[in-house]
Amino acid sequence: MAKELHITVSGVFWCPISLDLMKSLVSLCTGITYDRSSIHQWLESGHDTCPTTMQVLPSKDFISNLTLHRLINLWIQSSTLRPGSNSPRLLSAIFEVRAKLLMERIESQICVDSLSKVSEFVSCCEENQRFFC
Repeated sequence: MAKELHITVSGVFWCPISLDLMKSLVSLCTGITYDRSSIHQWLESGHDTCPTTMQVLPSKDFISNLTLHRLINLWIQSSTLRPGSNSPRLLSAIFEVRAKLLMERIESQICVDSLSKVSEFVSCCEENQRFFC
């Protein structure tokens, strides 16, 4: 008898910068994982800190986070979903996690960009609005 694998959607699947599901995962020396394109853009724009912890980075080297990458892929496969799918189950999970991440960013004083994303998120559809009611 085959055992089923169930992976619960986690906030760690989403990039702390873009709030999108990560595709190319890399960690900084602080241990925080980001999507490669987002953290690359952050560092290339002149920042020398970790955007999550605001610690000054002694090194701007990336380390691939293969374990988390595998977990994300397992979650997608276990949900019988594929990237780009418009499945209500996937969209609902994405909306819920993105809403929670946005609220955490607002609460931690990273407000300006987050508030515009909240506005954009809420204006998308009625389902998104229910997350903030």
